[in-house]
Amino acid sequence: MRAPLVALAALAMVAGACTSSPESSAGVDPGSCPVDALDGAEGTVEVVMWETLTGEPLRMMQELVAQYNASQDTVRVRMENQGTAYAEMQRKFVTAVGTGELPALIPLEDTQTQFMADSGIVVPAEACAEADNYDLDQFLPLVRNFYSVDGALQPAASNLSTTVQYYNREHFEAAGLDPDSPPANLDELRTAAEAIKAAGVTDRPFVMLIQPWFLEQWLTGAGVEMVNNNNGRDGLATESRFDNETTREIYQWLADLDAAGLLNAIPGTEGQVDHYFAMALEQSSITLETSTAISTINAVLEGTLDPAEVGLDVGELPAIDIDVDVAPYPGINEPGKIQSGGGAFYIPNTNSDEVIAAAWDFMKFFNEASTQAA
Repeated sequence: MRAPLVALAALAMVAGACTSSPESSAGVDPGSCPVDALDGAEGTVEVVMWETLTGEPLRMMQELVAQYNASQDTVRVRMENQGTAYAEMQRKFVTAVGTGELPALIPLEDTQTQFMADSGIVVPAEACAEADNYDLDQFLPLVRNFYSVDGALQPAASNLSTTVQYYNREHFEAAGLDPDSPPANLDELRTAAEAIKAAGVTDRPFVMLIQPWFLEQWLTGAGVEMVNNNNGRDGLATESRFDNETTREIYQWLADLDAAGLLNAIPGTEGQVDHYFAMALEQSSITLETSTAISTINAVLEGTLDPAEVGLDVGELPAIDIDVDVAPYPGINEPGKIQSGGGAFYIPNTNSDEVIAAAWDFMKFFNEASTQAA
């Protein structure tokens, strides 16, 4: 993959994927989801959907909304941008709860599942499915379970992604490393970084955005709890399990990398893209990020995406052309040991029956296989 500066600086959010489901409805009330309310609706029902999308995911969501709106004349979906980070969305949601002025659909990241279920203002998707005789078994049980509380699916749809490794193939070759065999675990990542530094290719080969979800991936891959009660799956979490041998080993690994001059640690602030710039300017050779960046990177490579579309005001770009590849997330011991992740679309119960029914109708369209594939 040939990636210029803007490609790696693009902050991409959200890509389509499958929703999913556990085995039972867990006693939800189907009456809480008035799926038939559209039958008597007068005029067009507007569905306001908040979003924090950028780049290609934003383009595709706009196309899908236009496609849905054109397919019928009862519901009209309107997108409203709320920034570029889930944290921004969460803050605006909390503020809006106080006023009661919530949109028809709100996507929040996977760490908010319990919070949303406890909020008392979410129409569980499980209830809508029962009321509408909608088959949830069409979705992957793994993901459906992931977004369920007490056996009841909460969000009406989700956009799943995974964590991957991006690396500079030319830097690997210059250091005598096989670019077709990128690091598969933490020990191999350090060994690769040492070889790249020793060859004088880059001074700090591994650039990492210091965000908690990377650590979560490593702990999940190792089967280590972060909180008790099976990470809150067997009951509300009441104690932290974070202070454990595996967590300390990971932090020690990072500290040792830093002490050896192999780590370029980037503060994990909202909208941070310095790790992309470090790769693009060939100051570093390896980084970790979401798989959802791939489509935007590819669009920039093809010249079909303006940097402004991803919120970048970069002025004149240097002529940079680097060979970036993607590989599975390096685990503590083996690659690809990761958890589900990404955003989930919730239907607030604070709107009229018609709006709730309209939001559910759009979510059914969003969950269709062809839509998710797009």
